[in-house]
Amino acid sequence: MQPSRFLFRAFEMLTFMNMPIRQKFTLFALGVSLWFVVIGALGAFAEGTIGRSALLGAELIAHALLILFAISITRSLTGPIDGIIQQIRVLTKGNLDHMAHIQVASGDEVGEMSTRFNHLLDSLQDVATFRKVIESDDSSLDVYSRLGQTFDRLGLPKHRVYAADRRAKGLEVVFDSSGGEGWCSAEILADAALCRAHRTGTAVASFSFPGVCRQFCGRGSEHVCVPLMLGGAAAGAVQFVFDPAEATNGEQARARVELAERYVKEALPVLETRRLTETLREQSLRDPLTGLYNRRYVAECQGTISALAQRRGTSVGVLLCDIDHFKSVNDVYGHDAGDLVLKTVAQSLLLQLRRSDVLARFGGEEFLAILPDATVESIGIAAERLRRAVAECKIVVDGGELRKTISVGVAVFPADAESFGQCVKLADAALYRAKESGRDRVVAHVREPATTTGPAA
Repeated sequence: MQPSRFLFRAFEMLTFMNMPIRQKFTLFALGVSLWFVVIGALGAFAEGTIGRSALLGAELIAHALLILFAISITRSLTGPIDGIIQQIRVLTKGNLDHMAHIQVASGDEVGEMSTRFNHLLDSLQDVATFRKVIESDDSSLDVYSRLGQTFDRLGLPKHRVYAADRRAKGLEVVFDSSGGEGWCSAEILADAALCRAHRTGTAVASFSFPGVCRQFCGRGSEHVCVPLMLGGAAAGAVQFVFDPAEATNGEQARARVELAERYVKEALPVLETRRLTETLREQSLRDPLTGLYNRRYVAECQGTISALAQRRGTSVGVLLCDIDHFKSVNDVYGHDAGDLVLKTVAQSLLLQLRRSDVLARFGGEEFLAILPDATVESIGIAAERLRRAVAECKIVVDGGELRKTISVGVAVFPADAESFGQCVKLADAALYRAKESGRDRVVAHVREPATTTGPAA
């Protein structure tokens, strides 16, 4: 052992630095009692100058030890306590950036308290940093992704985040660490009420109640599901799954989940703000009558659509559909019947399109269908399918049954135009020709044949 380390160990023993406080006071009491006995014995048998000198020496040693102990116990108690008080004052002001660790000067209870306080401080600062980061994220999906990364760091590698799909009344997976494996029945994706945590708004844990959720399919594993409460209502759930080996230590698993819940609670206000913002934006991009996208959405997304088509080297079909003789519906049957016709035609068109296609209400009775990654042949077939679906649709209104038809103008990007906006104009011109030639038909933009030049005759 090095001399410096030996001296430090000796100093620790003499000052009782790492001894528990209770033992320190016990040793102090025993020491004081012993010295009283020694001093009393010396006083009883002291004779002459030598005896009085021995008594005086014993008193001086007792006082020195008392002062040494008082300094030791004062430093071991007041230093960390003063530091904790100072950091609590900083904490009450809400400024975590100025908080600093407490110096751990001993291995006793005060030293342990200082160490635990430092761990608490690290946790608070980490949560505060997490909150600042997600407040700068653009969308809810970014926040869900941050949560997933945090769960990994906390030792919770198996997790899934579900968010309520308000249109489909089910749940959608917004973050998944399972690689698509999934631990719940797919039925909850169609009906959110089947998810126990989402339905009850309370955490569900199989540690306490095995088999508590019938939708859980992870045999041999345990799970904890925490609801995401936004605006007083459940808006999804976070699911944590534990292997059988991890499940044997339920207390440790619960502790990790409780820590994860702190981050979830920090994320909830941000998610609520993002959801409100996204809802307002969604409303601004959708037609309130049909629920389809509107013209503004088409204007915003046309740059993305054209860029993707050019990068992939694919074609995009542009189909502009117009309901034939729509004005007569309003004139004869009223505007309520006109609204019903618009909604019915919109649904008929939507059912004939792929999930990747976009359908927008482009004007009063005009609908624009955008078909990405399509061929010229498939675009023509899709246009005819839309026309036929509307023609076969029966619309029951007060006073009778209606059958409506549509005229369709077709253009192809980038074959027909260099920009998506120009392509829409060409589809509009083709639609006009369909109207002029008798309606209830599909007319495609006709590309002019390329001109060639040859040598002069």
